[in-house]
Amino acid sequence: MKVKLTEEQYNRLLTENTNDEWGRVSKTVDAFTIKVFKQIRDKIQNGGLKMNSDIVDYIVNNLVLTQEEAIILAHNFKVMVDFHSQDDLNELLGKPMEFMGVWQIPTHVPTVVELTGRGYPDGRVYAMGRTPEEAIRTIRDGAENDFEIGVMNDLDLDTVLDEFDIDIVDEIFPQKGMVQNDFYDDDYTGKFEVLPYIKDDVSMGIRSLQHDLSRKKLNNLLRNIG
Repeated sequence: MKVKLTEEQYNRLLTENTNDEWGRVSKTVDAFTIKVFKQIRDKIQNGGLKMNSDIVDYIVNNLVLTQEEAIILAHNFKVMVDFHSQDDLNELLGKPMEFMGVWQIPTHVPTVVELTGRGYPDGRVYAMGRTPEEAIRTIRDGAENDFEIGVMNDLDLDTVLDEFDIDIVDEIFPQKGMVQNDFYDDDYTGKFEVLPYIKDDVSMGIRSLQHDLSRKKLNNLLRNIG
């Protein structure tokens, strides 16, 4: 069921913006916020919403609000409302709301990458034979287990880059534990730039979308609201 807005509420949502991370969401509980809270509580009690991400999706899909605004409302609902009760939510009118949002910190991330490439580095092939010619025939005409290739432990990075065409990135493994080590200092003022994350924002260039959050990772972050 969609939340029905009055014309006044609809026009306010379309035009009102605090020009900060709150967007069009009031910093105190107003009549519109209470109406949204009631709808969310009813949906939860009827089994329609279960996860924090479900609440955010419901607000985004049924109101003219962004994902960032929906996170603020979902967080404050979880903080303020006992969704198992039938308490009068009008008592919340005028109470201050908490900000909650996703933040992004541009930094260098320690990462392990598995690559696939093809090249022809120096090596040795070994085969049995009565003569050199027979050894060649064994390699050419025999089975793979009829000959061996010597150990290639001397393939350092420079050799790989010189001799191989690296054409496939198999896997990328950011090392989250090592990332934590970069944030050990409590006094990080000026060390990191902390920016509000805005879905599909291209203000830093279209290439910034390559760092966009997957839905799975966003859902994991949303576990922390409330």
